[in-house]
Amino acid sequence: MKWWLLAFITLASLFLCAAQDQRKQKGALLNVVECKAVRHEDSILLDAKLRNDGEDTIKNVVLTIYFVGPGKKVVATRKTDIDATDIEPGGEAEISLETPFPARTIALRFETRTRMERWIDLKNDGPFPIE
Repeated sequence: MKWWLLAFITLASLFLCAAQDQRKQKGALLNVVECKAVRHEDSILLDAKLRNDGEDTIKNVVLTIYFVGPGKKVVATRKTDIDATDIEPGGEAEISLETPFPARTIALRFETRTRMERWIDLKNDGPFPIE
């Protein structure tokens, strides 16, 4: 009886492992396709473009911008809503904003979530140098 139980558990675990390997792996949902940050006097002008590389529509995206200083330390953060309320699969959203220049900032890095605080995978999140 013990052998039958052991054989059944072994076969069941093999089938579960095989089924798990066949699941479709999802890639990054959002991709930063271009980003340009320019320092202008005491502010930073940021122009970026995000593309939805996922299979679902993404709604209510909040972009967190990390201002990175020497040694890759975060010196300031800023959150902003993306203008496009819905980003369809394959669609793009543009970001244009002006923000005060935090002292010692040399680059930018991004993170994305929804307004309901659900994480959104982001490919090519930085750091992007400030010109």
